[in-house]
Amino acid sequence: MEYNVFTWSEDLLGHRLSPEEFLSSPYHQDILAGSVITGMLDKYTLEEATSIWFSGQPDTPGHVTDANGMSVEEYVDMVITQYNNL
Repeated sequence: MEYNVFTWSEDLLGHRLSPEEFLSSPYHQDILAGSVITGMLDKYTLEEATSIWFSGQPDTPGHVTDANGMSVEEYVDMVITQYNNL
């Protein structure tokens, strides 16, 4: 996360936020995440952008999981379901 926060905040805000500053500021979380995801959606489908957000890759196999055991496929399905219920 540290690398992403440094890169995103420097690109979008003009200065680096520490991971602690990012985590303690819902405003900065919304600004950075919204901008990054919007940029992804200019290049990828919603499914691909969701996979990239979770795994770093647009086409990660479903059996890849995070530290909590959630697979990429499960995460993408969860996000798409929530999106379709908006």
